[in-house]
Amino acid sequence: MNRGKKLNFQRLRRRMHHKKKRVHVTSSQTIATAQSRRRFGIRAHDRDTVTHRMTLKKKIELFILACSFLSTFGLLMYHPFFHINTIQVTGIERISQEEITQAAEGIIHYKKAFILPGQSYFLVHVQEIRDILKDRFPIASITVTKQFPRGISIDVTERISTIIYDNGEYYGFAGLDGTVVEVLRAVGEDEWKTQTRPATSTDEHGEPFLDQEIVSRTHTPAIKVLTSEIGEYPIVFDTRGKSARINESVLSSEAVQSIIEWYQTLKSRTTYYPKYFQIGDMDQGVIYTDQGWYIRVDFSNTAVAQQFTVLKQVIDQNDLESGQFNYVDLRYDNKVYWQ
Repeated sequence: MNRGKKLNFQRLRRRMHHKKKRVHVTSSQTIATAQSRRRFGIRAHDRDTVTHRMTLKKKIELFILACSFLSTFGLLMYHPFFHINTIQVTGIERISQEEITQAAEGIIHYKKAFILPGQSYFLVHVQEIRDILKDRFPIASITVTKQFPRGISIDVTERISTIIYDNGEYYGFAGLDGTVVEVLRAVGEDEWKTQTRPATSTDEHGEPFLDQEIVSRTHTPAIKVLTSEIGEYPIVFDTRGKSARINESVLSSEAVQSIIEWYQTLKSRTTYYPKYFQIGDMDQGVIYTDQGWYIRVDFSNTAVAQQFTVLKQVIDQNDLESGQFNYVDLRYDNKVYWQ
């Protein structure tokens, strides 16, 4: 009986010893877990802090970038250094330079999107300027270019819609249909050259006296005077002596078309300037150049480009120069004469 109790007591002691060990192990693991949790919590807190700092830094960088962009944009848009203040116009002969300049200024001086200055170099639209000016003025072609940082260049080729008609008595404007649209002024006596010769005549008492007989009168348009007073237009002297009243048809539309095309072609593609045109019966005429020689043409023939090609070939192939010939005759098909 006592032995059995002793054995039980020893068994109990062993059991108690094992329980202590299990309790001890469990306690150590709990402490380690708690420490790990504390370390993990610190690391997580540090990671959140770093993330917050990176986010704040990125926000600051974006803010600085946005401010820089807005500052640069505002400088380019609103600073007077980049505002158009110089408009250069070239190529005009009849249109007023002031009118084109004022029109261009009116196109660019307005607010875009209600706040942006239209005169800013970066907002000026050259296509818009070109289209509006071409609609408003008689312009055949126009080139508009921007000149950094505050200039615009406008090169114009005018469209000729009128000519100066001269019948020997009056100068007037004639339109594309050949009708007189305006009388300008009378032809002066000094614009006629009179050739005379001595002649003997008698007075009312029968007494003889020496007089001057008019042999011929030749009219040459006052080109320099007309150009300075009116502008550069094709000047046409009509030898048929037609009236120059307003709304009266004095030239055929084909003749006017040919004259204008000859005028523009010779001015732009040669070194010999067309001084004036002379027209007679059947639209046969002459183009007088500033180099002393002239061109005989048929103004009813509107194929000016082909005639001009023939003229250039004759002059180039025969090495003709001013002073070596008097005229080139282009009035006949497939035949050209010069002297």
